[in-house]
Parts: sequence; structure tokens; C-alpha cells
Amino acid sequence: MLGYYLTKGFNRNLLIDTQDKILYFVPKDFEEVDLSTMLFSEYNFLENELVSPFSKESFDLDILEIAEIELIDSNSFETFLRYCNALNVKYLIIYLNGVLAENKAIVEKAERSLKNGDLSFRKIYFIVNEEINSFKKVKNLNYFTFLTSEDLKNQREVKLENFVLGLNFIAVSLIKNVFFGGRHFIVPSKKKPYFKTSDTAQIRNATKDKTQVCCDCEFRNICNDTRRPKYQKRNLWFHETECNYNPYISKWEDEEGYRTLGECGVISNEHEFSIDHEKIAKINAELWPEE
Repeated sequence: MLGYYLTKGFNRNLLIDTQDKILYFVPKDFEEVDLSTMLFSEYNFLENELVSPFSKESFDLDILEIAEIELIDSNSFETFLRYCNALNVKYLIIYLNGVLAENKAIVEKAERSLKNGDLSFRKIYFIVNEEINSFKKVKNLNYFTFLTSEDLKNQREVKLENFVLGLNFIAVSLIKNVFFGGRHFIVPSKKKPYFKTSDTAQIRNATKDKTQVCCDCEFRNICNDTRRPKYQKRNLWFHETECNYNPYISKWEDEEGYRTLGECGVISNEHEFSIDHEKIAKINAELWPEE
């Protein structure tokens, strides 16, 4: 069925309506249904509809080529722009950690480069520590977006409103890590061209299907998780920190009844990945009693 995608989870399945940006929790046996012929009215999906803040204009930003850099100064900014142009990236995320005067100088140089047609970027995102109002006189707001560090943190947290319900995003999630797969992290260098790209080649292929715990999550194909995966063995990956969501009991960290992975009998580290199915079944029976 065009525009719909089914993701199988440990505890429940998720039907993703990428056109109207709606998520439906569906029974586990739904995987046997032919999506091309079924009638939605046969299933009482409306009771399971996830009322969500997803925008119908959601943009698959994080599957595109993005360059990120911290601790940049105005003197090296133009060199940095030339370096990024050579990478053919479409978006830049620049952390402005200096004083306000220097940050404004960087933005002014970017404006001049845009005016002269020297940049091929679609947009530059400036992450600032100051009030965004300090930059309200910037003219090229079609090319610039200003965010505070807290704004960026909130946008990158794993939560419902940050999920990306787009077919392109889902397709990319099946073949690579959507956050690290198309991203260049750039750091200053003492040698010309005075910048270098940190190595993320190994983790670019760390899909959620190959990552412990994430592989059992019904949200894995729409999740833009920014945690850096660690390699375990046999092309499998794991995270050193737990996610805000536990897919084995279908609970978010701020919900009543939430348990950590350890409390559910799930072990995920560099040495092993194991699930205590009996313990999880008892917890789910307590949390989700059958009517």
C-alpha cells in the first residue's frame, strides 16, 4: 500500500503512514496481512492511532550530507567554507562558541559569500549560546537558521516529535545509520587545509537492524538517534547508554511502569546481548493486562 510501511517490534508492530504522518500500533499477527488488499476498516486502528505532532511538511534533513564543526573562529571561516565546498555537502551545522562580536563577523562573511555566489550549500545552521535575537538583523534568513544549544539538544533527543515519517528516511535507515551515514564531523588541523574530517566510515553502516536493542524497536526506521554506536562482533553494534524508550515493554522513560533494560533482564554490552524472555513476559503481563 503506497505510503505505508510496517515495522515489526518485539512487543508490538508499527504501521507508518508517511503521507498523513500518522503512526498506528497494530497487533503482532498483522505481519501476515496483505497490505495491498486489506481494508483498514476491518481493523479498529483508530483506537490505536498515535496522536502526534508530526508535521506534514517534515523534511528528511538528517539523511542528507551535513558538515558539523565546533570551535571555529572568524579568521578561519572562509577557509572552512572552501573545505566544505570540496566535500559537496548540502548543509552546514556550525557551533558559534566565541564572543558575540566574532560570531557576528562569521555570519557576515557567510552573507557575503552567499551574495557572491561562492557557496553551494542549501542552508547553514548556526548553533549559538547567545539569544537568537542578537542575530535578527541577518538578511539571508532563507539560507540561515539560528538555534540555541538547548534547541539542538531537544531536536536530537529520542522522542515522538523528533521522529521522521518519510519514505526516503525509512529507505535510508535500512542500509545505513541515518545520523552518521551522511555526516562529516570536521575538526581543526595544524596542517593545510587546516581542517580534517573525523573518521565515521565504520559506523556509517551501523543500521538499527544491526544494533542491539534497537533491532527490537518498532520505531527504529523513523528514529534519528544521535548516540554513537560501538562495535561488538559479527557486524553487530551496541550503545553504551540506554535510550529513552524501552521496546521490550513499550514504555517511555517518563511513563508510569517504565523499567530499565537491566530491570527487564536485557543485557547489551561489548561482550553479550541476551534477553530474559520469561522475565519480560511477567512484566508485560503486569503492565498490559488482557481485558
